[in-house]
Amino acid sequence: MNICRFEDRLAGQARVLTDLRERITACRKEELAEAFARIEAARKRGEWVALLLDYELGEWFEPTLDSEDRTGSNTMRPLLTALAYGQMTIEQPWSDSPENHARVAAMAPLIERDDYIGRIKRIREWIRQGDVYQVNATFPMQVEIEGDSQSLYKKIANKHPVSYAAYIEDNDRTVLSFSPELFLLRQGDTLTTKPMKGTAPRSTDPGQDRLLGENLLRSAKNRAENLMIVDLLRNDLGRVALPGTVVARPLFSLEQYPSVWTMTSTVTANLKPDTTFEAILRALFPCGSVTGAPKIAAMQRIRQTEPEQRGLYCGSIGWMAPNGDFALNVAIRTLVIRDHGATYNVGGGIVFDSDPSQEWEECHWKSRVLSNNPPELIETMLADENGKIERLEEHLDRLEKSSRQLNYACPERSKLKNDIRENVLKTIEKEPQPKSNDTPAIQSQRYRVRLLLDRSGHVSIESARLADLTAMPLVSIATTRLNSHQALLRHKTTYRPWYADTTGWLTKHPEFFDLLFLNEREELCEGSRSNVYIEKNGEWITPPLECGLLGGAVRQHLLATGQVKQGVLTLEDLHTPGARIRLSNGLRGWFDVSFRDPSLLPGDFLP
Repeated sequence: MNICRFEDRLAGQARVLTDLRERITACRKEELAEAFARIEAARKRGEWVALLLDYELGEWFEPTLDSEDRTGSNTMRPLLTALAYGQMTIEQPWSDSPENHARVAAMAPLIERDDYIGRIKRIREWIRQGDVYQVNATFPMQVEIEGDSQSLYKKIANKHPVSYAAYIEDNDRTVLSFSPELFLLRQGDTLTTKPMKGTAPRSTDPGQDRLLGENLLRSAKNRAENLMIVDLLRNDLGRVALPGTVVARPLFSLEQYPSVWTMTSTVTANLKPDTTFEAILRALFPCGSVTGAPKIAAMQRIRQTEPEQRGLYCGSIGWMAPNGDFALNVAIRTLVIRDHGATYNVGGGIVFDSDPSQEWEECHWKSRVLSNNPPELIETMLADENGKIERLEEHLDRLEKSSRQLNYACPERSKLKNDIRENVLKTIEKEPQPKSNDTPAIQSQRYRVRLLLDRSGHVSIESARLADLTAMPLVSIATTRLNSHQALLRHKTTYRPWYADTTGWLTKHPEFFDLLFLNEREELCEGSRSNVYIEKNGEWITPPLECGLLGGAVRQHLLATGQVKQGVLTLEDLHTPGARIRLSNGLRGWFDVSFRDPSLLPGDFLP
């Protein structure tokens, strides 16, 4: 079933389009003329048209930007999609219910923090040289969802009501847009744009919250950015407006939403007679608030610094009525869900005095419109009877790296060390004292230490005695395949659904230490709680991170000391007669295991 809804949750109404008649697309620049003609024909037939316009469509409108390497004939992804419907009804926006448990379970950026900061520094250098005044810098985030897309939309849209929300099911994608920003509104011959430039987080403390809003409104930096984009849009509007009708009023309006304060300005113009929808898009698309200034130069710099296409993000989503009126949002705060995963992009305008680290943090808190309850980071460590942690520095290195990448607050290293040691020593003190005739092996105890860190920086630590392995551990192959592009595999968090079945199975089969996972290319990755190594030609080889795995502290130590090397491993390596296999994790170190071929096990034995 195709569902298409445009919800103005501030006005309390939704335009619901039904009876899909036609799907119009343009996958190549040469197809644009026909696509616009078909949109116009559908409108004249009395049909309502839903519009989904990718950011890269704007590159087709500008000869200096159009090139085969970004949007050439080899791609079949449409940059313009129009869905023509026979009916439109006005309804109430969807409501939510307490029984709705859909949620965004986890998110991870698809760019390394250091790479993003390098990108911002490069942009600032261009600004210093006078090439541009501002560039909008963005990146995608991988999103993990629990529940169906419709339920997720209802939950987020009710928590974060905006005027330009949309829920659209289109072929293999479902679009959930929670955009508060108007790109273009046509009412008769009047065209209105309302750029949003300048944001600040909200606070649960009323006084602090009010101060955050006031500071945004007074911010010289944000007002300058806002005015820069207003001037850009006034210029763009002037290409299709009657002379003297472009008006910017009001400027610098403060708007509040559940998660952010925003600064907007409004620009209106009267259109020249017989101005077409295509002419309007060619003059203004994409919105200057998501490019920078000067617009063409900024878009050129975006192409140089963002190798991945933005897609629908920073493009536009909206509707067109049979009389030619239309409303298009700026497709920010937009989640695109496909069978192979979901993507949510974030970004912001960069000027010369932008601080790269602060921009990284701002991008992350902009993503909180989707979720305020992300998973916790985990470190599992081994302590001896004196409270000393093995490879503590490596564990804390990984924790801090994940904290920076996922934008979690993290206490100072010295405090973490003290808290860990105190927790372990308290656990040891509570242990029964060994009797004098106990053997040294019994007196020597080891402890499992589990540290959890949430996004706010709160740390919880648990420790308990660790049981010894009693025999040569067994391993086999899991039936599930990992996705090597899953960004969260690189971070140890409490969100690990791909290992859930294996974890439960291992508790029932203690003779097996772990199950090993392959990726979509049939490459060996890791176990559910260990890294894996195979000896080949006298050298120990472990899969590289690109295969899709967590870089364990022991693995890092073995690589740093030259005891192992990285290389792609396959099932064939596991099946090599006499192959030596080892696993490693923070509790057990580096140890030998025995492989059991799944073909020799009962058919329903493995999960």
